[in-house]
Amino acid sequence: MNDLEKRVLDIIVESVKNDEDGFNRYIHKKVMSHVDHTVGFYGGNLQLQNDVASIPQVLVLVDKEPLMNWAHDCEYRIYHAETGELLETIAARMPPATFMVSRNDYEPIGDLVEHPEDAHTGNINITPSTAGADNDYFTGKKYALLFSGMSNNRHLNDLEFLYRVLIDVYFYDPANITVLNYDGTVNYSGDPQPVGNWPGNNTPYRIHVNGSGTRANLIHAFQDLASKLTSDDTLLIHTNNHGGGPTEVGSPDPSTLCCYPNWDLMTDHEFGHYVSQFPEFATLVVMMEQCHSGGFSNPIVSNSPAQQTSFSAAAIKTKNSKGGKNFDPYAAQWINGALVSSHTVQQIYEYAVEHGNPKDTPNEQDKPAGCSNVIRLSGA
Repeated sequence: MNDLEKRVLDIIVESVKNDEDGFNRYIHKKVMSHVDHTVGFYGGNLQLQNDVASIPQVLVLVDKEPLMNWAHDCEYRIYHAETGELLETIAARMPPATFMVSRNDYEPIGDLVEHPEDAHTGNINITPSTAGADNDYFTGKKYALLFSGMSNNRHLNDLEFLYRVLIDVYFYDPANITVLNYDGTVNYSGDPQPVGNWPGNNTPYRIHVNGSGTRANLIHAFQDLASKLTSDDTLLIHTNNHGGGPTEVGSPDPSTLCCYPNWDLMTDHEFGHYVSQFPEFATLVVMMEQCHSGGFSNPIVSNSPAQQTSFSAAAIKTKNSKGGKNFDPYAAQWINGALVSSHTVQQIYEYAVEHGNPKDTPNEQDKPAGCSNVIRLSGA
């Protein structure tokens, strides 16, 4: 594809100045034609199917809720690449895949709405637990699966926070923690680049990433756990990054979890199916941060073969979850609540609700009812 001429760029930039305040706008600097449409988007490639598909075109992404995780309302505006004329506006809920994996191809238009500084930035101190005695009468193993597909920095930072807490406070064996993130490294889409230290306390990342956050790797991780879990074991599953789902109560549409690299999806019912393939084991704790994550509640809890299962999520099925500059509010506060090793998962959840962002819609479910009042991440 060819770069957009500056004179056309100037015309398009001028045309969006009357947009509503609070939107972020980005222009894809490459010109598309009917034989060259490499701007992937949620669910496939952006086909040039309007009435003037033979005309060279350029994409402007309008993010209408820049302080939320995806999915949320956005627009793809298609402009004539030679005149700057607006040709078509496409309503969407996810950004193009290239916006996440090739961000340098997008140029911001005007000032961006940015997240305020997180309260957690620079002041997270994790004191190694003295509660190791829990392990004296806990005979099983403690496993964890931490997943983030189309990651931004905040999603990786949440995973790092939880990883440190599991090891330093609850004595999880790093060999029993499976981490799937973005491209299989300590990396993410967007700023700040290059990747530096963990902003929790400005120290190097400690998390060991086992693989990329693809759908195939997530399925493999489920299958691997199914081969290992025994009747005395505990499993914590944490999912992060982005997700989709219905916006109206009663909609049959599933909630979804986004995977790397092209917004590949895992639906709530598929997730529940893979949980159902586990053998019977002691305890399952699931904490989800992505938008629409509450839709996973019933499929997970009803299919769980664990003796006790606790689920919580940042958002109900029809709502988005709040993002932050360096951390996601719900996930960060849930993990912050877990710093007290004696807390049950119910107390951790209540801490997250009390200290989280009011724009989130946290929710929980357990089986048998009330078991969250006795479950602890220590496995005891």
